[in-house]
Amino acid sequence: MRVLKHHLGMFEGYSFANQGAIFPHHSAQAVIDWDPNADAVEFWPCGDHEGVALVLYRQTAVTAAELITLDDLLTAVGNDSIETYARIHWLMSVDGYALDELTADMVSDLDAYYFMSETSADLSQEAATQLFERLYPEPYAIWRQGCPGLLFDPETFWSAWTVHEIELSSCKILMARPW
Repeated sequence: MRVLKHHLGMFEGYSFANQGAIFPHHSAQAVIDWDPNADAVEFWPCGDHEGVALVLYRQTAVTAAELITLDDLLTAVGNDSIETYARIHWLMSVDGYALDELTADMVSDLDAYYFMSETSADLSQEAATQLFERLYPEPYAIWRQGCPGLLFDPETFWSAWTVHEIELSSCKILMARPW
C-alpha cells in the first residue's frame, strides 16, 4: 500500500453501483486505497485544499494514479506551498502539460513572475508597478519623481506579457511571463 507524503485534502465520491453519493467525504489517502474492483466510483476534490483544487480544477474525476503523481511531484519539488501549486497550475493550464509530464525542474525553473496578495484590490496594478521598477529602474525613477509626460499604464505594460490571475478564497495570485 502506498502512503501519501502530503495532505491533499478531502474528496467527494459517487458510487455507480449504488447510484449515489458516497458519504462521508474521503481523504486522498482513502481514495488511493479504494478498491476499484469492489465498486465503480468517481472521486473529485471537495475544495477544502485550494492547491489541489487549483491543479485538478478541470477534472470531473480524479484517479489514484493522479493523486500519487501529484504527491510524488510535490515531494520532488521539496514543498507544497501555494506557489508550488500555482506553478503546477500554470504549466498545465497555460503551457498545456499533463500532470504526468511535469518534473520538479519544470516546476522549480518556471520562468514566470509570481505575485500574491491577501488583501490587494488591484494586484495587477501592483505587480505591473513592481516589474516596471525591477526591469526598467531608470524610467521608473523618473516616473516616481513625477516627470511630466512620462506615464505608466499597467494595461499597456501587460500587453507584451502572458498574464494569469488566480483568485482563491485565501488570496489572489498573479503570474506573468514576457512573450
